[in-house]
Amino acid sequence: MNIHQQLLSAKQRISAICRRNSKDYVSRLQLASINAQLDDMEAVIECCKEAIEINPDIPDAHYNLGFALHRLGKLDDADLSYRNAIRCHPAHNQAHLNLGALLRDRGNLDEAFLHFEKVLKQQPDQAEALYGCGICCMDKDNYSDAAAYFRDYIKLHSDSCEAHCKLGISLMQLGHIQQATEWIKTAAQLDPEHAETYLYEKHIQYSCHSPSTSSRQKRKSVDIDESRKNTLIEAS
Repeated sequence: MNIHQQLLSAKQRISAICRRNSKDYVSRLQLASINAQLDDMEAVIECCKEAIEINPDIPDAHYNLGFALHRLGKLDDADLSYRNAIRCHPAHNQAHLNLGALLRDRGNLDEAFLHFEKVLKQQPDQAEALYGCGICCMDKDNYSDAAAYFRDYIKLHSDSCEAHCKLGISLMQLGHIQQATEWIKTAAQLDPEHAETYLYEKHIQYSCHSPSTSSRQKRKSVDIDESRKNTLIEAS
């Protein structure tokens, strides 16, 4: 029996338990988890709503509801569900992270930063929160703090091309061209086809008056898929 079949079997068994006991919110949360693994977000929503109706103070029921709504693009409802999870459990780090990401994507950078920061107060080395803070600072043109957050993130994920690129961009904006060049070069080594890295590597080369090198890079970047050339990488 493969994993998918095992999940379907577990779903059938726990669904029967839920039908027998209309007040069993724990089984409904288990069923929501199985449905999430089956990528059935509508079923996750149904299970979480039933669990919340039985007991409205379960943080994970609100969080899982928010996660499913977020996946389906129902952002206002997801926002509310994440906040309800935090209301039930103020230290619910994953709810803070997901709400922070949602707010950041909607341009609410100040509030997004606060949610990432709350996670870092509990877990100073939480990588997703460090990256989120870095992106928020970068989008607010606070490149000095952005660089610090990206450095801390890279200590945890030294193979992240995107983080190296973001750090290089931040340093470039601060006027530290030599340092920026080194980080951008490392990003290019980590992922030779990373479109944003090529764009900023060329920018640095032009600013340093190296037309011959820039021409070589231009020829290399032609090989990148057009859809990737126009992509600005964001954290998820």
